[in-house]
Amino acid sequence: MNIQNAAYAAQSATSGLAPWHYTIREPLEDEVLMKVKYTGICHSDVHMVKNEWGVTKYPCVPGHEFVGIAVKVGAKVTKFKEGDHIGIGCLVGSCKDCSECKAGLEQFCTKSVDTYSGETRGERTFGGYGKFVVCRVSHSSKCGETWCYSGGLRPEGSRQPSSG
Repeated sequence: MNIQNAAYAAQSATSGLAPWHYTIREPLEDEVLMKVKYTGICHSDVHMVKNEWGVTKYPCVPGHEFVGIAVKVGAKVTKFKEGDHIGIGCLVGSCKDCSECKAGLEQFCTKSVDTYSGETRGERTFGGYGKFVVCRVSHSSKCGETWCYSGGLRPEGSRQPSSG
């Protein structure tokens, strides 16, 4: 079953961001479907939207720093359950077999998959400016239930900073 998704996307290097609707698939056995709650804005998103690095695929839904709620998990997923708070960064996949991946350095994998404007499993990737994102569980993190949405994530159990 496909999921109807809404996002802000650039249709070209000069179009800027505008509402866009598209479909995404259900998560596979090793993936999670996240409902995005908050997305960071990074200057690299601006570079990608404008194709300043020459690698952008359009339409482009940026956003590679985002947090939300796991709404569906694949059949083999044990790291998360539905309702968990999770975060996704700049990668949504890698080969997991090369020396870089085995050393925990997936960002150096020659087959790493960017969160947006990339391709994995024969499909384009779209980022956190959308309402939903599908990601491999290996490239997402559980954030815990102690959150500070207005000031960023805090390690679980840490205290809110004082305001004085």
